[in-house]
Amino acid sequence: MSGDLRFVQLLGFEIDREALDGPTVCVNVDAVHKNGNGVVHGSVIHALLDSVMGLQCFRAAGRQRVATAEISVSFLRPIFDGRREARARLLRAG
Repeated sequence: MSGDLRFVQLLGFEIDREALDGPTVCVNVDAVHKNGNGVVHGSVIHALLDSVMGLQCFRAAGRQRVATAEISVSFLRPIFDGRREARARLLRAG
């Protein structure tokens, strides 16, 4: 496996960094994204959210590197299949 293969590529995420209304990160749910119960693994959703939020923060910081200090995800219902898309909107920088 190539050393420059990014985590988001391993998960099959599609990234649009330059969308006018903010970055988007999408994934087409496949068997590799599911746990033993046939439900999308929570860490996939977590990574989807962390990726899109990181892109939005990177943009807001003038394209300076950023890192997630804290993230919390509340899961409301299971995801079994389909295309999932995450978008981020900055509420407050700092």
